[in-house]
Amino acid sequence: MIKAADKSAIEVAIDKEFVICGDQGVTADVPGTTGGATAGIGALISNTPGNGVDALYVTPAASIYGGLKADYDDAAMGAQIASMWSQDTTMQDLWLVAGPGLREHIVASFTRTAGAASQVDYNVNGTTTIPWMVEIIDSQFGQIKMKSANPNCMPSTDRGYFINPGLLSVAEYQGIESENYPFLGGSYKGAVDTRYALMTSGPNGLGKVEFSDEA
Repeated sequence: MIKAADKSAIEVAIDKEFVICGDQGVTADVPGTTGGATAGIGALISNTPGNGVDALYVTPAASIYGGLKADYDDAAMGAQIASMWSQDTTMQDLWLVAGPGLREHIVASFTRTAGAASQVDYNVNGTTTIPWMVEIIDSQFGQIKMKSANPNCMPSTDRGYFINPGLLSVAEYQGIESENYPFLGGSYKGAVDTRYALMTSGPNGLGKVEFSDEA
């Protein structure tokens, strides 16, 4: 049986993931009045300045797909990646963190070539095979690793984020299950689950899939 403390730590970790993946903007922390909130990655990857992002580093509109789900194909993804490359030419480890709806759409709709590294053939009634993309997308800009997002933490099951890990980090001030606020010359007060912030050194080098008809 899982211990209560372990269960609590897992729940806090999921809460952190929910906040990091969200669309919420920055909320200033006002002690005793308003609890602060870090900006979610959905808000940071935006073509509009805000949330502490300088206008020079906003995500280009071409890096954000906001059209219909049915129209999202290889070419649309390629256009996004090309835009990202125009902002950051150091992308050596590109990931697509995809909600289940987006992942299913890519699997069902994108072009796959027999023998490509990004597909596995499944037999259908013993008469034909279907190439099934699972983990790697072969784009005209190289391979993109696709990671399944926690469906309980994404703003939509259709949402997706193109992530260059070199441009994102999480700054944690107090770890999970911290017992006290830091000692700052007065007495210790209260307790806190965790204190952290999502940080980016260049949201202009990231991308987002946010369908106009997302689920």
